[in-house]
Amino acid sequence: MFLRPWSRNFLCSCRGFSVCTPYASIKSASELALKNISELQALQKIQNHTEKLKFFSSKLHNKGEPFTLQLGDLITEHTSVPELNEILDKFSQSNELFTMRFLEKASIIAHKNRSAELARRLRTYAANAMIDLSRVAFVNIFWTLLKTRDKEGIVETIEGQPIAFKVARRIFRRLLVYTSEAGENIEICFFLTNSLFKRLLNNREALSKDEKSELQNLYYDLLLCFSYSYYVPGVKLLLPMLYNGSFKEINRTAIDRSLLALLSTGELEAALELLVYLKNNNIPINDAYLRMMVINFCLANKPTLAVRFCQAWFKQSKMLSSTENLLLIAESLSRASNDFAAISKQMQPFSIESSSFYLPSHRLLMLVALMMKNSSGILHSYAVLKKANAITNKELRIMMQHAMDLRSTEFAEAVLKESEFTLQSNRSQLLMDFVAILFLNKEYTKAFATLEKTFASKIKPSHNIISFSLSLVKRFGTKNDLFFLRRSFKNMGIETLDEIEKNLPPKVVYRCFNY
Repeated sequence: MFLRPWSRNFLCSCRGFSVCTPYASIKSASELALKNISELQALQKIQNHTEKLKFFSSKLHNKGEPFTLQLGDLITEHTSVPELNEILDKFSQSNELFTMRFLEKASIIAHKNRSAELARRLRTYAANAMIDLSRVAFVNIFWTLLKTRDKEGIVETIEGQPIAFKVARRIFRRLLVYTSEAGENIEICFFLTNSLFKRLLNNREALSKDEKSELQNLYYDLLLCFSYSYYVPGVKLLLPMLYNGSFKEINRTAIDRSLLALLSTGELEAALELLVYLKNNNIPINDAYLRMMVINFCLANKPTLAVRFCQAWFKQSKMLSSTENLLLIAESLSRASNDFAAISKQMQPFSIESSSFYLPSHRLLMLVALMMKNSSGILHSYAVLKKANAITNKELRIMMQHAMDLRSTEFAEAVLKESEFTLQSNRSQLLMDFVAILFLNKEYTKAFATLEKTFASKIKPSHNIISFSLSLVKRFGTKNDLFFLRRSFKNMGIETLDEIEKNLPPKVVYRCFNY
């Protein structure tokens, strides 16, 4: 090509131009370019918007001369939204005038003025003229709608619009930053994930290796965004993509936060599905999440489901069969029913010898029996555990607590005898429990003797037992009882006795086992 394209419309006027073009055609094209420059300069000299429209219309409807102007020539950086709307109203029937250049310039005005109505009109005119929005026009329209929180407009703009991966990535990146900073637009983020991200995922085979990696990173960033916002619909929308194998690598932070969001909002079914996925893929699960699952079942008054969950998962974590965890379920069971026999029947599938949850279920029943002060239930479960050589210090302290509830020194002595072969540290706790029961039953002489005997065995009384005994003797004992108690403690070297007695509350509670 040997002519210099000095006009922005030169190439448009020379469509089909080739080296074989006749000289007359070349001359005609150059004349059109000169005419376009002349008319454009004339249009730019007009300051009044109405006069500009008149000039443009006169050139448009002049059939005797070729029309060289473009609708975008009417737009300057000073064009207002009402003026642009007037242009659209006047030329709305002429789809051929809506070029990409016009849409780009108009979208800048819409974005600058945050006019969602104008942005939606531009999108509609582009669709009517069958024009795919350029990156500039699309981004301007999209951010205008986003900043004005026009959810429907955003979704309509996305649907049917071919969007390159780089543009989509930029949209999500900026949206994620905007959402995290402002704490808003989480629903718009959800709508875009449901439409645009799904579209990217369905077309991932066409992406390069780096783009696939970026898509995976984007997935986990979206998951984190929804999780930190506790926006459950978003979490539940994204997780199935992980389950069906769309992404091979695991982002533990995103998964943990998702699990926390589901558990915190009581979405037990979705949380359980995620736990099963982690278990099947040999991914370690934090004990805290399993405990939260149990807590949720108990709060929902579904203790049987909590037991079933523990049975299925206790091999994953010893915490599920621990006394602390079983105590939660026991409290839920005792709230649901006052009939221990009915609860025992309910727990029968778990407490039979062939059950994998056999021993933990009897620990559970023992706790329920303790709460209901059912001696036969406690003794039966204790016998089962003893037969299996599964007695721990927790069970002995439960028995001691039951002795305290019954105010039975004989029961406490029997429990103490059972503990003869336990560790010294565990036995010292039980001895203190026994002393507390003696004081509770006003058997002060025996209590003093036991205290001195335990001290001779290098077992020092705890702060709790000192406070408890002082409180009881002060309230129910004689002056002599109080004198002997103080002397016993001083003989044991309790230097802070006066301070403890001075700060003694009106009533001190002692428990062998807290429930």
